Amino acid sequence: MTLGEAFLLDTSTLLYWLAGDERVPMRVRQAVDEAGSRVYFSPLNLAEIQIKYQAGKLRLPGTPEAFLSQELKKYPFQWLDLSAEAIYTLQKLPPLHRDPFDRLLIAQALTLGAILVTPDEQIRKYPIRSLWD
Repeated sequence: MTLGEAFLLDTSTLLYWLAGDERVPMRVRQAVDEAGSRVYFSPLNLAEIQIKYQAGKLRLPGTPEAFLSQELKKYPFQWLDLSAEAIYTLQKLPPLHRDPFDRLLIAQALTLGAILVTPDEQIRKYPIRSLWD
């Protein structure tokens, strides 16, 4: 990795990070914290969190809106809009993963030229730059 890399956090990584979870490897923390790094989160993260919360599959110490608005202020993460280019990139992705949120995050990472930070081994099978262990 080089100075000033762009990173896109997948949803589980974002949640682990905000919770201070030790599942985030030290290598990931160091790369993301490196001076000049740009770290992004996506509206897809928020949508997935909201949907899982409402379905009872995700526990948070409050509503997603309250939790995320409070926790995201603590970090210099940047909002990454979902572009038409990312959506149209979906047609170029091989059918390795069925999760629509993950596929869209992969497309966003590709269009941004970012490293996708994810523990998901299925996602890491795509021809993208990824980081975890």
